[in-house]
Amino acid sequence: MTAIEVKFNAALGATYVIEFSTDNQTWDVIEDDIVGEEGAIERLYSKQEYPTGFFRVERKDE
Repeated sequence: MTAIEVKFNAALGATYVIEFSTDNQTWDVIEDDIVGEEGAIERLYSKQEYPTGFFRVERKDE
């Protein structure tokens, strides 16, 4: 099965959210309250569940 990798650098103690959109206008939360540990965070999401669209990572504590 094919997957999409979402990878980002996270600041120590910062919190992040991963979101998904099919139109770049409306965003749905996939994962919330991800706490950074001063390094890369990686997630895999199935192409079966998210066949087309866009992912973004937002820092929540700024």
